[in-house]
Amino acid sequence: MSKYEFKSFSMPRFDEDLAGGWKPTYRVCQDYDDTPRDLEVVYLGANATYKEQVVSIDLKEDGAVRTHTAKGLFSNDGQPSVLDIILYRDARPKPREISGMAYVNAFGNVVAVTPDYTGVEVVIDKLVRCTITLHE
Repeated sequence: MSKYEFKSFSMPRFDEDLAGGWKPTYRVCQDYDDTPRDLEVVYLGANATYKEQVVSIDLKEDGAVRTHTAKGLFSNDGQPSVLDIILYRDARPKPREISGMAYVNAFGNVVAVTPDYTGVEVVIDKLVRCTITLHE
């Protein structure tokens, strides 16, 4: 079973989100942990009415077309709906953070970072406590 992460939809940053690996789906996938539905999203432009600026095409329902606001909201009253557009992608491993020390020279440059206090053979002027993020 795949795990997914979700985030809100916004038309102004949609192209950037797509480039980051996000895909559009409906909110029902987030609420009920279903397999996300594949959608196509079409922006009708700023000249369309606010409640109908975005169109979603549901590829799982033989191309059913639904209209949404630029924020992806389906319902006319602004309340969350299972047909609101959200974005999803496969969950990525979260970076792990550990405490460590940064070794700083007289010019203020970090010359080494270590999670422990030994094993560093450099001329240092001061130690600075830091958090090290490990991307595994």
